[in-house]
Amino acid sequence: VGVTPMASILAHVLQTGGTSGSGPQRVIFVWSFRDRGVLYWCKDLLERAAQLPWVQLHLHHTRATALSAPSAMDEHVVVSGRPDLDVIVDAAIGRSRVDVGFTDAAIVPRSRIDSSNSRVAVLTCGPASMVDAVRSIVDRNPVCHLHEETFEL
Repeated sequence: VGVTPMASILAHVLQTGGTSGSGPQRVIFVWSFRDRGVLYWCKDLLERAAQLPWVQLHLHHTRATALSAPSAMDEHVVVSGRPDLDVIVDAAIGRSRVDVGFTDAAIVPRSRIDSSNSRVAVLTCGPASMVDAVRSIVDRNPVCHLHEETFEL
C-alpha cells in the first residue's frame, strides 16, 4: 500500500519532533485511499498526528459517494473524492489563491520566493498517474523538492 513508506516517515517525524529546530515546522499528510478500511492500518499513527498543532491530516476516500461524505471516523475527518493537490501545495508554500470562474490563478509575490530560506519537501508514493500529477505541481513551484515512489496496482 502506498501509505506504508509515508506512514513510516510520519512516525519518525512525530517521534523526533517537528518543532525541534532540525525537523519540519509543519507536516501536511495527504492520503487518498479507495477502501475506508485501510484507515485502521494507521489508526494509532493518525491519532497521534491529529493531536499535534503542527500536523494537518487530509484523508480522502476516493470511492466514496457524495452522500457519504464528509464524515468522521474516530475523530479523523474523511472527505470523499480526490484531494485538490494544487490547493494543498499552495497552502504549504503560503500562496493565496484567487478563483476566476473555472480557473484558479495562483499569486505568489516574487519577493517571497526569492527571499525565502524555507523549502517544501513533497513526498509521494502511489500509482504513476498520481505521481505524475504531483510532479507537475511541484515542477511549477521553485520552493518545492520532490521525492517520489511509484507502484502499480
